[in-house]
Amino acid sequence: MSANKYYTRIGNCGRWESRSLALLAGSLLVLVQANRAAGQIYTFSAPISGATEVALSFGPGSSGGTDMTFGTLNETLYYDSVAQTLRQVGSVSLSPADALFPIIVGAGWPGTPPYPSGTADLTIGDGTGWLEFDSGTQSGISSGGGESFGWTLNLPVNGSCTVVCGGVTNCGTLSYSYGLSLVTTFSAAGPTSLNVSEFNVSGASAGLVVGDIGGWDLFDGSSDDTYEYSWGLSPVVATEAPEPDGLMFLGLGAAMVALGRWQRDGGLHRRRGVGQRDPTDRMFSGSATKASQGVGHNEHQAARFHEP
Repeated sequence: MSANKYYTRIGNCGRWESRSLALLAGSLLVLVQANRAAGQIYTFSAPISGATEVALSFGPGSSGGTDMTFGTLNETLYYDSVAQTLRQVGSVSLSPADALFPIIVGAGWPGTPPYPSGTADLTIGDGTGWLEFDSGTQSGISSGGGESFGWTLNLPVNGSCTVVCGGVTNCGTLSYSYGLSLVTTFSAAGPTSLNVSEFNVSGASAGLVVGDIGGWDLFDGSSDDTYEYSWGLSPVVATEAPEPDGLMFLGLGAAMVALGRWQRDGGLHRRRGVGQRDPTDRMFSGSATKASQGVGHNEHQAARFHEP
């Protein structure tokens, strides 16, 4: 194989490599733009009205609990307009974060003496007064030019309870969670913003058995075996957040590399023309040296080999 033919193949490979890299970079940019067009990220921080009953009882006819009030809602909305899905991630403040209250039985208690009594010491979340949440991806329903999404705010509860009955005292720990059924609605407020509202569905949910201490079932509902709650976010404006996208930077970087190689390869071919060797090519120089050594003293073949 002549040196010229060898260099021509190398040069063509370089040009194809540049073109392939450019195509890859373009594809990445198109993919990123399509992904950003389908999914938008919005954020807001606003006061929210509402409260939740933190209850613990022995069931219907028994009562125990206290109210915790919501304060500030910080939320990020991940909205996919193509799939019509929404994911809500954020935090909400609540006060107080700890609850200490007695559990008693009333006139409607169905049991017979001796009657139980108790004391509950509970903490919502991690006790800092802030509750973090992630709704997961929820499917929505379009209505009246807006979007509606149902989701559940789960409140983790940890603590202890003491139950006394007939002079016998039993103590135990509790760890459970209960949920608030909520709805988020929004509509476009501008090219890069949304009007967002949130509210509770029913305001009350049936209590469930969350523990057993001393043979007594404990419910997370109060006297009517339900826990009550409220949640109200007046319309607020959520603004679109800039999305730091790693693929965007990868695509831009690949595009810059491709551009540099394209200009380099094109410049070389314009200066030397296709099929001419690169005098600074180390691979060619090494091949030329080995070729000249291989032909020995055949000056005619060496001359042909070094022929420009």
